[in-house]
Parts: sequence; C-alpha cells; structure tokens
Amino acid sequence: APVGIFTSLCAHSMHCKCLAEYVAANCPVCRFSFDPTAEPSACASCGATESLWMCLICGHVGCGRNVGFHAGIHADKSNL
Repeated sequence: APVGIFTSLCAHSMHCKCLAEYVAANCPVCRFSFDPTAEPSACASCGATESLWMCLICGHVGCGRNVGFHAGIHADKSNL
C-alpha cells in the first residue's frame, strides 16, 4: 500500500493510502480535475470562464462580482 503524503496540483495534501482508494479523476477536496482532456469549468448560470468561484458545500460553480455575480447570488440563496 502507498505510504506518505501526496500534494496535488491544486495544493491539497492527502494520505497516499486514502487517495489510492479514491476512484475519481479529480481532487476530493476542491474537485480540481487532474484529467488534461476535461472541459474547463464555467459558470453554471451564464457560462463565463473567468473569475469562477466554487461552493465548497455543494460544488456549484458561479462567476464573481466583476462578471455576473452568480457565485454571490448562489451564496445569498443558500445562506440559511
């Protein structure tokens, strides 16, 4: 079994043993894709590809305040 700590391209560290059991091709913390052929992320509301923010609770991707503020709108709607 693999031993030690692995640090991913997105700078998250995890136990090699835990990562070996993870079957998806993305980071289990932030969902950064390790697959170089994967489609780039885009805002779920308007399709923008710049200034993206991801909800750490549900994974929703939205654009920032200087684009369409869809990440902020999602946060406002999700805030209990």
